[in-house]
Amino acid sequence: MAKRFQKFNFTTWQWEYEPTGDPLGTFEQLGKGILAGPIANRPAAGIADRLYVSTDEAIVYRDNGSAWQVFLTEDLVTISGVSPTDGTILVGNGTAFAGEPFYGRRFLKSSSFTASQQGTYIFSGGAANITASLPALSGVSDGFTVRMINLDPTYHLSVAPNGTDTLMGNNATVRMLPAGLSARCTLVASGSDWQLVDINPQPFFTLRMGTAQSIAPSTDTVLDLSNADVDPWGFADTANDKWVPLIPGYYGTSLSVKMLDALTNGERMFVHVNINAASSGSAHNFNNATLGTGTTANGITNYMNGSSDYFTASAFHSSTVSRRINNDTNTFLVGQRRG
Repeated sequence: MAKRFQKFNFTTWQWEYEPTGDPLGTFEQLGKGILAGPIANRPAAGIADRLYVSTDEAIVYRDNGSAWQVFLTEDLVTISGVSPTDGTILVGNGTAFAGEPFYGRRFLKSSSFTASQQGTYIFSGGAANITASLPALSGVSDGFTVRMINLDPTYHLSVAPNGTDTLMGNNATVRMLPAGLSARCTLVASGSDWQLVDINPQPFFTLRMGTAQSIAPSTDTVLDLSNADVDPWGFADTANDKWVPLIPGYYGTSLSVKMLDALTNGERMFVHVNINAASSGSAHNFNNATLGTGTTANGITNYMNGSSDYFTASAFHSSTVSRRINNDTNTFLVGQRRG
């Protein structure tokens, strides 16, 4: 037999017991005003300010005297079976509810919106790419936290700072969460800037050589990386054979190159990764003994400012004649943000 719920009535100045009790022991009383059990066993609402911990949903409900309202929730949500409507508030099992929770708000979005409240904003069911506008930093306190999740399989979510505010030090709209990756991020207000404290997955890319490229002698030549084989964030500038990450942070890269022409008489072909046209990390060289094999030049981990910094790759040929680099799948530049 479960204990009866007890509360103090400030009108009558007496302790009162729950009228219906729990004669079948379907839920457990954890303390005065706190009940726990499966959601199906939650008693009828009617006693204000008591709490019910739903053990199968991981949700805490509050009785407002006439209905149960969500009080605390987990951060993530399953939304299968829910028809997206802008502003819908979700609970853990994916169903919409009309009450206003006190903490852990989660809003389902299908079109552009302003993240005016702390909580988690979930994008799904969109008809186009959308933008999440951040509130003005002057109107929120340090530590104001916004989480975003893109569950849309087709469209990406961009994030825009307000007015002259900055997002990771830059005043620009950024494609933050690409489509089809269940990507998510957390942004926190800090002074005059929005800080990205978490993003999953980290931005990554693969640029591949478009056509076999002839490298002139004694000239450092930018490689034709005009095929963006993998670029969910859309940061590739294929017209200029570069990748320009608009999310600042530390990035690591790796370059693989395969020769098409033979190198003879002690010729050398040096290949390397560049940041802003300057070589980054070590260069690797081919000679006649390495004809036709792929080789890798590793760039060191570098900080990219999220605005003007960019990656390219180059080759330098030491001979007096031109030599070609192959454009098959062995010639590519890859990279990923590391934090």
